[in-house]
Amino acid sequence: MPFPFPAPDSIMGAVRTTDCAKKRVRFPGFATRWRQNNRSLLRDIPLITKLQVMSLLVDACPSYADRFQQYVADNYDDGDERLLYCELGDFAHHLCDLLERQDTSEFAAVFRVAESLHVDADAYVKEAATIGLLEGIQNVASNRDSMTADQFEPFLDVEAAKWWRELNAFWQGDRRYVGEGLRDSDDETPNGQTA
Repeated sequence: MPFPFPAPDSIMGAVRTTDCAKKRVRFPGFATRWRQNNRSLLRDIPLITKLQVMSLLVDACPSYADRFQQYVADNYDDGDERLLYCELGDFAHHLCDLLERQDTSEFAAVFRVAESLHVDADAYVKEAATIGLLEGIQNVASNRDSMTADQFEPFLDVEAAKWWRELNAFWQGDRRYVGEGLRDSDDETPNGQTA
C-alpha cells in the first residue's frame, strides 16, 4: 500500500533535511514524530528483531566490524545462541573507545540506528536498546577516568534521549523501574511493556 503522502527518506531513522540558503537544515526527531503520528500506515512494515540488531550497528559503525568478528569467534561455537545483551555491552565498550580517541565520525549513524531500535523494533529489541546499549554505554563511560556518560547525550535523538534520562532517573532513585516516568495514558510504556 503506497503512502498517501511522502514518507521520510528511510523508515530506519531518517532525519528530514531540506536545502535552505544552500545549507542543509536538520530536523532532529522528524522521523520519530512521523512514525508516531502515522503508526497505522506502518502496520505492515516488519519490526527490527534481535537477529538484525548487530548487523545494523556494524553497518552504521564499520570500525567495529573486525572487533565484532573477533568477539563472535571468541565467545560462540557453531550453533550457539547469540546473546544480544552481551554483544551490545561489547559494542558499548567500542563506542567509549572511539569517544576516548575523539573519533565521533560514526556516531550520527550509530545513534540513528539506536533511535530506530527504540521506535521500529519489537519489544525485546526496544528493551535491549535501552538496557543493553544505552545503559551499557552509561556503565562503561562512568567507569573510565577519561570521560563521562553525559558526553554521549548530544548524539541521542528524541526517543533514545527519553530512555537515557529514564535510566539516569532510575539510578538516582527517582524511579522504581526504568520507564516509570514515561507512562502513556493507556498505562503502557513507550517500549510496549505494561507498567
